[in-house]
Amino acid sequence: MKSSHAVFFVAAAAAILTIASAAEIKIEKAVYGAGKKIVDVTPNLKLQAVHVPGKFFAVPVGNQLVASDPASGEYKILSVTYSIGDQKPQTISVGEQHFLIIVPELKPTAEFKIQHACYGGENQWMDVTEKIRTAHAKGEKFRVNNQTFQKDPLPGKGKQLVILFSKDGKFSVVTCRETTDFSPAVFEAKKK
Repeated sequence: MKSSHAVFFVAAAAAILTIASAAEIKIEKAVYGAGKKIVDVTPNLKLQAVHVPGKFFAVPVGNQLVASDPASGEYKILSVTYSIGDQKPQTISVGEQHFLIIVPELKPTAEFKIQHACYGGENQWMDVTEKIRTAHAKGEKFRVNNQTFQKDPLPGKGKQLVILFSKDGKFSVVTCRETTDFSPAVFEAKKK
């Protein structure tokens, strides 16, 4: 089955969005840098991304993808070649200080909506979407930790809460590190 792909430029929080079929997203290659000063960041990209199969793949674009800045003082680009299911690989490029977000079968909404929320790290994530939607609806604050989510998806390692939401036809991402306090107020600045 053939699927259509749309690519949008969205403000700094979520620079590029690809909408695709629900088939698995496979990262073929990722390079980061400026001009001829580029480095392969494929393993780091896969390690640092929030990749929840069938839901979304998201990663901030910046120097955290490399051991040392490949082009100090220059604006850098992340170019990612990926495939979806058995489709032909394609390449997308995103500038630093933006997010690369690939979201299967999901369109941004005009009204504010929490689309997905996951807690974990590396390649171990658990879906906590309903918990976050409920906390937002009730205005509840809580500590981001294993006790709150009643499970440790990545024992012995630092985790984070990653929330994908949409508003005004755009996607955005909010992250909260483990042991920090989550407040639904984090959406207020992002919703404007």
